[in-house]
Amino acid sequence: MKVDEDKPAADSRWRNGYYFLSYTFADKTIRLRGVDDKRIAHRIIDGSVLGRTERVSREPGDKRSGGSGSSELHNFVAGDPAEMARVAQLEDVFADADTYLLKPASKAEIFKARKKNTPKP
Repeated sequence: MKVDEDKPAADSRWRNGYYFLSYTFADKTIRLRGVDDKRIAHRIIDGSVLGRTERVSREPGDKRSGGSGSSELHNFVAGDPAEMARVAQLEDVFADADTYLLKPASKAEIFKARKKNTPKP
């Protein structure tokens, strides 16, 4: 999935790019799983995947308290389309839990949304 910011970011090397998503179809439902950032970070550090990884415990100006529970990993996988395909097919790249679950809306949900968004005369 291609992701680009509307405005150029201060540190654009982390902002623009693609998200890897694995998808499966089951009973009119699409299950999407994102990459497991910890697993990808280990592969980058070990050299089996080219790219860079960064552990962010706090952004400049962030008022939240730090600590090991608040850190996140930022990963960037480098390569051409063939390399991206290779990485996406590696074992245990994707998270175990669903990131998104897409289900078809019922007619009632569709008509409720339409009424809610219809401008008043």
